[in-house]
Amino acid sequence: MEDSMESGNEVSRKGEKGVRFAGLALESNGKEPPAELQSSSGWNGLSGHLEKESAPDSGGPSAGYPGGFDRPTDGLKPLYEEMLAYIEKVYASAGSGEDFSVKEGESLVKRIADFGADQDSLFVLALHEDYRKRYLISHAANVSIFSIRLAENLGFDKKRTVETGLAALLHDIGTVRIPEEIISKKAGLTQKEMGILRQRPVFSHEILSGLGDDWQYLAQTAIQVYERIDGSGYPYGLAGKEINEYARIIGLVDVYEALIHSRPQRERFLHFSAIKEIIKTGKAKFERRCLKALVNVFSIFPLYSYIKLNSGAIGMVIGTHPDRPLRPRLKIIYDSRGQRLPADRIVDLTEHPLLYIVDSVEVDSVDEKSVA
Repeated sequence: MEDSMESGNEVSRKGEKGVRFAGLALESNGKEPPAELQSSSGWNGLSGHLEKESAPDSGGPSAGYPGGFDRPTDGLKPLYEEMLAYIEKVYASAGSGEDFSVKEGESLVKRIADFGADQDSLFVLALHEDYRKRYLISHAANVSIFSIRLAENLGFDKKRTVETGLAALLHDIGTVRIPEEIISKKAGLTQKEMGILRQRPVFSHEILSGLGDDWQYLAQTAIQVYERIDGSGYPYGLAGKEINEYARIIGLVDVYEALIHSRPQRERFLHFSAIKEIIKTGKAKFERRCLKALVNVFSIFPLYSYIKLNSGAIGMVIGTHPDRPLRPRLKIIYDSRGQRLPADRIVDLTEHPLLYIVDSVEVDSVDEKSVA
């Protein structure tokens, strides 16, 4: 969840050979982030100047890909809905001081982890479904799904993967103690309101500490999710390995998830923009291996996102290559003349060196073309 509503102009990095990201090599260019980012309270300065993207204001989900195209998410949609229902129930219980079942949440996380490579449809759903009015609930589910993938990429065994996923699912439970007028405020928060909001990891720790000895790692993780390895986080300004490993992973995923989904104060950002900004300004705040895992798992252009090629054609990403994140496999939707293709045309950019991506495309613009 974000702490600040600051935004500005996004800096474009395009070269004559397509989109280039100096930061994706995770090497510092020796320059400090702009002053407004360093002082921004938003995710400790990570979101200060991203360009806003459009998203419907709806209580239900708004898909980040057109309904007219194949949706690979239907098979695991019931499991995702179970996660949302569980979190809603847990938050309601925690808000009224009642007990809730952690075992039920652990069972859900184990089911996701057991899918292994078959998690893709659930992963795509978490990437692209956008809940405006239920964002606290969907945020918890999405961060859990994403954290499981990151833990797997980092080589965690099943036990540690499940623990990471469960800690992610419950990491923001303290939000139930934050006044609704702060959570739902559409304008920027005052300094006093920001101070109240930043108490949520402390509240999460208090709630989760009461679950018993077997679950103390959940409380320890929750209070450290907003710490950063350079000491710039909160509530205690911990640094490096003072922050537990689960919290270091979930803290990064929490930022990414918040950027790519809508909030009461702003619209969602393109996945492309989110990855670029995190890599650009997060080198000092997050572990290098976690940043590399983030790029490996989510890619710069994740599954079912849309891109524009140097030829003018628009395509949808249907496959990625972790070792070549700028060269995904595409289904071309519109040709270079803007004409909708009557049949599928699959292009793997690793096999077409003269084609390259020049931009990421918001799904709404693709929808508009289809009815134009």
